[in-house]
Amino acid sequence: MLLLGLTATGGGLVAWKRASTHRADAAAASQPEPIESVTLAVARERQYRPTTTSVGTILALTSITLRNELPGTVRQVT
Repeated sequence: MLLLGLTATGGGLVAWKRASTHRADAAAASQPEPIESVTLAVARERQYRPTTTSVGTILALTSITLRNELPGTVRQVT
């Protein structure tokens, strides 16, 4: 009896999902094709500047804090 109930419930869910998918496909088919917008730009030759000068603050995305366990000065990190 339990198996019959589970089978009927599963079959009902499958039928409902197929019907909703069929309705969604029919609704999508009746929609017009979306229009793609295109922007044009003219390529121009410009002087290449490998470096520039600016004013600002630079922050690292990741950083570490280096501390020595013994008193003294860290002279080299390898």
